[in-house]
Amino acid sequence: MKYRWLPMLVCISLSIGCNKSGGSNSELAGLLPKAPEGWKVEQSPTSEAVSGAGNRAWTSFKPKGASEVVSKVEVTLIRHADGAGKDASAKLSRVPQMSMFMEDLTIQDLPAKQSLPLGGHHVILVYVGNTMRLEVVVFARKPPEGKESGDVDVKSKTGDLFVSQIDWARLKAMKSDK
Repeated sequence: MKYRWLPMLVCISLSIGCNKSGGSNSELAGLLPKAPEGWKVEQSPTSEAVSGAGNRAWTSFKPKGASEVVSKVEVTLIRHADGAGKDASAKLSRVPQMSMFMEDLTIQDLPAKQSLPLGGHHVILVYVGNTMRLEVVVFARKPPEGKESGDVDVKSKTGDLFVSQIDWARLKAMKSDK
């Protein structure tokens, strides 16, 4: 009778120890941006551990007023687990699967890729070391019949706005803690 709490303690200890997949979820969620002026939070910061892949945290925003070009923006931070395989990125990514042309660039002295904001969504990927990545996806509104898929400049500037909201010093410091 005196050992009836032992199985519960073992389960609690194991569940706490199992979340060691390369940084805590709350650390990642704490690095997500707040809503910039003119935007409201659609999905509050959410984080999770993905078995065998690592951790991710994300949030999404909607324009406060009507926008003919942008329907929402989703920001995701990813941290791969130690020893995660090549398919870990695909498991952790929240970028919609679609073909797109990507150009290489540098953001905050970090390697990055940006989709050409033609047609559909606009995607920005920033690589923070070998194990971390920031994803910003600007979701385009479906254009009215017979019109193009939205103003390229608006999508690009929207992506840049959300990239500028990141605390890059904290994010880079987290990379060096790895």
